[in-house]
Amino acid sequence: MNRKSSYPGSAQVEGVKKDIDRNWEAQRQKDTYKKFDRANYERYAADHVMGRNSCVVRGMCFFNLMRAAGLTRGTDLTLTAAHVQHFAGDAANKTNAAHCIPGQVLVGASSPWDIKWFMDRPLAAYQLRTAFGQTSYLPRSFNVADTAHERVAGGSGEALLRACMAVAKVEPFPRSQGVFKLPQTGDLIVVKDACRIDRPMVRNTFDQWLGWVDTAYELARNAVKENKYVEKGIDQSELLEILRLYKKFSPDPKPSDLLDRQMDEIERVFNVNAKLHD
Repeated sequence: MNRKSSYPGSAQVEGVKKDIDRNWEAQRQKDTYKKFDRANYERYAADHVMGRNSCVVRGMCFFNLMRAAGLTRGTDLTLTAAHVQHFAGDAANKTNAAHCIPGQVLVGASSPWDIKWFMDRPLAAYQLRTAFGQTSYLPRSFNVADTAHERVAGGSGEALLRACMAVAKVEPFPRSQGVFKLPQTGDLIVVKDACRIDRPMVRNTFDQWLGWVDTAYELARNAVKENKYVEKGIDQSELLEILRLYKKFSPDPKPSDLLDRQMDEIERVFNVNAKLHD
């Protein structure tokens, strides 16, 4: 699939990747850092899992708000392969830009940020699109391990859809007046019928997600042991170790996106119509 950048209309994507490559190359020439080696796999796995959990929380917050806005009732959500990504990997280096979130959740057949509500709120569209496009620059083996836990029956792809559907099916909080601060000016904006995140529901669903994705990692390990999802040139033992590390690092620490201040910001960008307040 030819995926779009999660930074539409910007050269920022290649700039990020080139900065990473330049930094690694400089350290490699000084013999101070190995770009990818097994000694760093725990760090790679921990960071990637944290990114995954953070993206899932942000996605759940937005789908819960979309329920409050009447944009979905949960039953119209579907799962497909990723539509956007920050940047691509490097074939020569045997690297991939591995997506943090295990798939793309659609509303009907549309990416959620293509709905008119988000078109009128470009910062909300950007934040949601970025959550689904966030990638980690990793050895190819991590992306193969991700394919295993995403696609195995009962895997993390199904778990992602289940989590988003759960927060989009619940009866939403009643809409009420909200006051939001514009970051550019500090002016206060009154929104008469603001949508609110059901924060206990999102947090409870995230705890359930941890259990579902823990199962996904174990199911993937069993599949890899049967030589499924194993690519030529990738050691089976390496995939098993990566999946073990995912399982190890998944529960803790919890992402900051579960905190009230992060949810406050998501509510702000979701509710403030840019066209009305420019």
